[in-house]
Amino acid sequence: MWLLDAKRRRACLTGLLCCAVLLPIAACSDRQDATAASSSSHPASSQQRGGACDDAVVPASRLPAKLSEKDMKAVGEGTIWFIAPQTDNWSDLLETHDGHLRGKFPLWVDAKTLPKVSVRRTDDTPGTGRAELTPTSEGLPGALPMGLDLPDPGCWQVTAAGREGQARILVNAR
Repeated sequence: MWLLDAKRRRACLTGLLCCAVLLPIAACSDRQDATAASSSSHPASSQQRGGACDDAVVPASRLPAKLSEKDMKAVGEGTIWFIAPQTDNWSDLLETHDGHLRGKFPLWVDAKTLPKVSVRRTDDTPGTGRAELTPTSEGLPGALPMGLDLPDPGCWQVTAAGREGQARILVNAR
């Protein structure tokens, strides 16, 4: 019986030691990730790694109350947010029309002024696309439909910037 109790004590001490070592590391890692995300002037939902255009939807963990109430996924910070599609990639929102790639990319703007939107290629070919903001009759703050027009395939960065925050995504137009 004493041997069993010793095994239990050793297992308990090992578990406590692991918790004492791993929890501060995880907390430190979470703090570094949060600091990096908040200090970054260009938050992104996707990244261009090694020449590949990764346009996977990576929603923010903290959303404005109005978006989280509606159980929506979004990417951004402050008062500007891209509302994420129900699919895995931003490029899933694109369709081909008259040789151009077009899509509807909704924004959520928690301010009374329209954001400035830029659309530019990030791969080796220079180019710009076009974004058209079409406010609804409800006005802002609120949902803001945006049409995106890309002249050709490639990796495109779409940035919406307002006075208090910005949202940035990559779109892998194929």
